[in-house]
Amino acid sequence: MKAVARLTNLKCEFNLPHRAIDGVASLMKVMCPNDNEMTANFYETKRLMSGLELPHHRIHVCPNGCMLFWKATVELEKYTICDAERWFMRKTVRGKKIPKKVLIYFPIGLILQRLYVTKNVAEHMTWHHEHQRTNDFMERPSDGEAWKHFDTTFREFSSEPGNARLGLCTDGFATFSQYGQSYSCWPIIVTPYNLPPWMCMKR
Repeated sequence: MKAVARLTNLKCEFNLPHRAIDGVASLMKVMCPNDNEMTANFYETKRLMSGLELPHHRIHVCPNGCMLFWKATVELEKYTICDAERWFMRKTVRGKKIPKKVLIYFPIGLILQRLYVTKNVAEHMTWHHEHQRTNDFMERPSDGEAWKHFDTTFREFSSEPGNARLGLCTDGFATFSQYGQSYSCWPIIVTPYNLPPWMCMKR
């Protein structure tokens, strides 16, 4: 299992194609003793690692960014706004059509529940309320005027210190490739600002 996890990590770190993983996995299988349980290709590797994946939804997205195939629109074959095709018409994987663009969504509710289920993390979820500013410098988001304005505007929410305060940001986002680079994936990062800075941020 450790070897398979390392192989999956290498694929992600160096953006290796599936065929490269097929070759490396088959080579490792040949090099190991005959009774080994090493996977022979990428498909077997992915299937073995599937139990370790975070819960997620794969949502088909319009390549022009105008809509999602989600809930009421999940069965449509074309995008209703720009009339673009949903599928690569001549490409299939094991008999299944390939969507032109996919959004991978990690349900945030389950992740927030884990913060409160883990005892050593849950006790820090009110840290922002218990630790006040000790000097004239802003050391954390709870020291800022925007935080105080939010507390004043939404008094019912702010009256419970354990309510989750989240910050949303992204990295490498360049919608129209202004910097001469195009990406197929942009991570959206959600930070729980309830926690002390050393637990949710890096210097």
